[in-house]
Amino acid sequence: MDALLRNKLLNCLPRARAAFYKRGFELPRLYLNAVEAVRGRTAEEFDYQYFLDQIVCEKIYLNGRFDSAIRRTLKENERSSYLDFLEGRDERAASQLSLDPNFNQFLKPDDVTSWKALFSKFKEQKQAEQMKYADHLARLITPAGSSLVKSILCVAEDLGYRSKHAINARSKTIELSDLSNGEELSTITVSELSELKKNGDIWVKYEFSKIPGKFFSFDDFIPGAYIYQGFNENPNLAIFSFFVQILFASILREELMKEF
Repeated sequence: MDALLRNKLLNCLPRARAAFYKRGFELPRLYLNAVEAVRGRTAEEFDYQYFLDQIVCEKIYLNGRFDSAIRRTLKENERSSYLDFLEGRDERAASQLSLDPNFNQFLKPDDVTSWKALFSKFKEQKQAEQMKYADHLARLITPAGSSLVKSILCVAEDLGYRSKHAINARSKTIELSDLSNGEELSTITVSELSELKKNGDIWVKYEFSKIPGKFFSFDDFIPGAYIYQGFNENPNLAIFSFFVQILFASILREELMKEF
């Protein structure tokens, strides 16, 4: 059954990403291009997006986070042959920051000044995208006043999600459901509310009814997703961060439904 779920998820991911990018989100492709530019690929290698998708494949079989040590506990037919190839090609691969050679080099640049300039461009792109949606989001969150948590709930409701529990000052998470007519297709969890209130970082987990018991996040599917998740210097960027993550979840939810 897990193999069937894995294949269906892989089938719908390109469609979900394409639909997401058509909404004006260019940062992930800029990020992917930057990772690919650090070195030429060998004939046996695929790009960084393919690498991320292979990790998603293995996460279907895992209960928890992914790393090189944990993936060795998987059965042979559960492991990605491509990740096996990357790990087996270099005895140091398992101890590197990433199994993908391009991303590993991207994270350890020779020219730190140029890397910082590139990262600034990524943040500028995020801010430009936020401005495209500024009026739309401002209208959605008008009822929330100055409350960041209430603003998140307004954005969620517009995409068909409502809080599963009452939220108060001591709440550590927000759990959202798209329950409609007795059917729940997906749930969204906003974790680490303390981090949100402290620095604007928003971390969202997805669970889809068609892939029960498995949790995913935006950075499982989208290159450079952490730039959306963090670096939110003001409330508007934090609200945009949540909007981007839950929007992708809603798109992926619809594509998954087409597969079943």
